[in-house]
Amino acid sequence: MADEQDVRASKPTLAVNAWPRRSPPKPCWSKSEIVSIVRPTTSSLFYQARVLAAAHTHLLRLGEITNQRVIHDNATTILSIDVEAYEKGKEVLEVGLAWIRYRGVWPQSPIFCRHFVVKDHLHLHNGTFVPDHRGQFDFGESEYVMESELQDLVTTTLKDIAADGDRLYLVGHSVHHDVRWLEGLGVDLGGTGFLTCDIGQAYQASRDAMQLLKLESMMDNFSMAHRHLHNAANDAYYSLLVCLQMMEAEEWKVYGERDLESGVPERVVEGDGWAEWLLGGV
Repeated sequence: MADEQDVRASKPTLAVNAWPRRSPPKPCWSKSEIVSIVRPTTSSLFYQARVLAAAHTHLLRLGEITNQRVIHDNATTILSIDVEAYEKGKEVLEVGLAWIRYRGVWPQSPIFCRHFVVKDHLHLHNGTFVPDHRGQFDFGESEYVMESELQDLVTTTLKDIAADGDRLYLVGHSVHHDVRWLEGLGVDLGGTGFLTCDIGQAYQASRDAMQLLKLESMMDNFSMAHRHLHNAANDAYYSLLVCLQMMEAEEWKVYGERDLESGVPERVVEGDGWAEWLLGGV
């Protein structure tokens, strides 16, 4: 009996209030941090202003291109370019060009395309971050060339395009990236006389948005059919179509109504560098 009492006495006893007291949890955000989230800081406002100011320069350039439509004496050329590179390296896989040349009257102006595929890199395939649609050029025949030939072919094409135009405009989605890729190939765009307009930034400015939309999202917003994006020539062609559609929107804002008779080309002859305006699907 005494042994049982000794055993009980040797067991530790815990008082109800013996546990260490903890202070109440602190809030995840301080008051100053919450204010900074609700009310943008001066630096963030300046950043937003810089982004929108840069975007508005491209919207102004788009308006300049649109105004050329009513100047019938000027021959205007709009060129769209796109470069597809290997997503896991620095190799150029494709170069696409699409252009339209007109003098006042749009329906008689076809869209031309060229698609250069680099034979040296046919063994490299995208697919992790962007699809590989190199073989799905929908608006003509692809031209398979060696990388050593690419600089001369692109440069010659640019000179031919620029030769017959009084006003030359270079458009594209995030087109500055494509310009850098071409410069890396030795193609000098600085001496061609093209004035640059980034349709992504122009679209961004037209909506005072901070986020740059993808080309696919812009086409969806315009209810434009598309397929096989991330083929360089397809992207160049679609970028040109979006540019023409945005010009229609700019003209709508200026004149208050849409001039269907002098609108964007509904159809052009297909074959040998010609493309077809897609209506109702692809």
